[in-house]
Amino acid sequence: MTVDKRKVLIIDDEPELLITIEAILEIKGYECFLASNGYDGVEKARQYCPDIVLTDIVMPVMNGVDACREILSTNPDTKVIFMTGYGTDHPLVNEAHHIAGGNLLHKPFQFDELFKLF
Repeated sequence: MTVDKRKVLIIDDEPELLITIEAILEIKGYECFLASNGYDGVEKARQYCPDIVLTDIVMPVMNGVDACREILSTNPDTKVIFMTGYGTDHPLVNEAHHIAGGNLLHKPFQFDELFKLF
């Protein structure tokens, strides 16, 4: 019997960060899918039904908060973890904090912080 890998959708507009997070998660045994903005993230979520969405908050095209609202409307059991370089005074950061139940990482973060949220 094989065990399915947990699927993680990573959404960020910084290509270097996407690749770094993907590499670390794949070493840990996760199956990763990448998107560079919220709109593409919603499309990938529809296609792959991830267990976890790890997303930046402020991005072009569609921000991470709006993307996660849309993802959660069709997949309410998806775990959401937000990442941001902005402070808690940014309105989207406050919204993200409520949507994700406090699953919020401030960039730069250590990977042990990330894995505590998984």
